[in-house]
Amino acid sequence: MEINTLSSEVSSAQPPLAKALPLLGSSLPMLNDPLRYFLKMYRQHGSIFRIKMPGREFTILAGLGANQFMATGDDCLSSTEVFADLKHELGTDKLLVAIDGATHRERRKLQRASYSRDQFLARLPQLIATTESEFCGWQVGQTIPVFRTLQRIVVCQLGMVLLNRAPGDHFESVRMVIRMNMLVNIVKVLPRIFLKHPAYVSAKKQLFRDGHNIIAEHHAHTDRLPDLVDALLKERDAQGNPLTEREIVAEMIGSYNAGMDTIAGTVSFMLYAILKSPDLLARVQQEADTLFANRDITVDALKEMTTLHLTALETLRLYPAAPMLPRTAAKTFDFAGYRVKAGTPLFVVNGLTHFLPDYFPDPERFDISRHTSEARKTRPPNAFAPYSFGGHTCLGAGIAETQVMVLIAHLLHHFDLALDPPDFKVRMYFAPVPTPGDNLRVRILRRRAKASAK
Repeated sequence: MEINTLSSEVSSAQPPLAKALPLLGSSLPMLNDPLRYFLKMYRQHGSIFRIKMPGREFTILAGLGANQFMATGDDCLSSTEVFADLKHELGTDKLLVAIDGATHRERRKLQRASYSRDQFLARLPQLIATTESEFCGWQVGQTIPVFRTLQRIVVCQLGMVLLNRAPGDHFESVRMVIRMNMLVNIVKVLPRIFLKHPAYVSAKKQLFRDGHNIIAEHHAHTDRLPDLVDALLKERDAQGNPLTEREIVAEMIGSYNAGMDTIAGTVSFMLYAILKSPDLLARVQQEADTLFANRDITVDALKEMTTLHLTALETLRLYPAAPMLPRTAAKTFDFAGYRVKAGTPLFVVNGLTHFLPDYFPDPERFDISRHTSEARKTRPPNAFAPYSFGGHTCLGAGIAETQVMVLIAHLLHHFDLALDPPDFKVRMYFAPVPTPGDNLRVRILRRRAKASAK
């Protein structure tokens, strides 16, 4: 149930401290299943509480009040310190995710079109052809590791949409650089010495070489669809100075960071949910076959895929792409009867409301009817928050939703699949975004359609 701890009076005391182990603090439940841990602590302490980690303490904001605060109090929350180590590692002070305020808002405006649904759909024939080249190698009876396979497909598609070039043979370099920076520079569960590992150093150098080559290609060839690189090349600061090549390449690497795990994770969880329900599978495959029977896949055609869209929304509820976000208090503010001082490290757990029965009855049950227009009217705004709120809301949400739907439809149009083993039960692993890990696998039962570029 929702716990309302909002108060007009501000306590001089600190928010309650969650009980934990003397030295490890809350690190074990945070590593194991932070979302469920925060839900438990929320039920004990309310909308604001503190947790201790080795060497650090965080204040947690949770519940509907936290979501509403994030949506309206963006000036109180900063991302600069959270991503400070990442921008240092990439050699730039202008990394978009590490900037707040007016500069961040202005730069988002300049890049927004590059991350739009239209950009994805404009390249769809090419994306389909490239994805089907992956399908051509799949054999009946073969078992596919879902998440890693989808990571490769997603990164390939994002490269083509945002940079006009897929990473090709350098996918593993992308994966290593993104994953290592997540673990070392963002969630900080690994020491910085890991960034000295020869494999990581080599992968990072490869991505920067690729980035500089892509910039050179953009200067040499302009007869193509505009993309993120073009937008970055046009950017100017307040003094009229352009971004340096290193700053542009850092943003290009960051564009992979935005989708490699989140989109691949969402598609993986969605495929799992569909394969667990034969009735849902039949309905989704019927919509997928109708979609791919048409020569052109348009926004209107995607809108007609009602079951698939509702399934995507329910997947994002039960397995939210960004259920909690680290922030720093940009200034002192009051929340739920407590004063939070400027500089306080925070976690805003926006996905916690997805598991509160007040808004989603029997919340552990997968039920796509929760997202019909009628059902949405029964719950307050901001209760559904798969991508968070505020100025740092996922810039690529438009691409992500379209990519998820098209990729699932593409898979299920071409193949009959089954979980392997059939009784497999998925769980969320956090690194730091939710993924199904490497244990989710599907077996190819039958090829339903021949892979061929449209």
